[in-house]
Amino acid sequence: MIVTYPPDGGYPHPDHIRTHDVTMAAVDLAADPDADVEGEPWEVARIVGTTVFTGPRVEALHGAMVEAGLESPFERWLDPDEERPVRDAERLPVAARLDVAAWFARRDAALLAHASQVDPEGMWFSVPRDLEAQVWPWEEFVALRPAEVTDPPLDDLFAGL
Repeated sequence: MIVTYPPDGGYPHPDHIRTHDVTMAAVDLAADPDADVEGEPWEVARIVGTTVFTGPRVEALHGAMVEAGLESPFERWLDPDEERPVRDAERLPVAARLDVAAWFARRDAALLAHASQVDPEGMWFSVPRDLEAQVWPWEEFVALRPAEVTDPPLDDLFAGL
């Protein structure tokens, strides 16, 4: 089981795209019986890609913010006049949806550890976590390999492995 970024990096972040490329190359080498690597070849059973802010998530959070009388950081994202490319996280099938509300504080702390890249007063932290827990308590993962998914999506990344 491997978690990486989708091919477009989740959004076009060059480090995320490179992480995807290197991960997939390593998976291919691990499975190649002719590769010059130590050990026996082996296949990774499941590879999923992380998602960031997919359309349904943005719409749910935006609607909840507006309904609560709060300023939504997603107003511009939903503007029909703004060009917004369809990202891999929206094009690929959702393989797993995990309820992570209990882990929001840890997720936020990990994001804040990127002190030079993340503004603690910025948009990533503008949705109250209790509101987020009510309307979108999930992290979703898209299927990279195999491409098949279950309906409904898995609620455990290791289910069936």
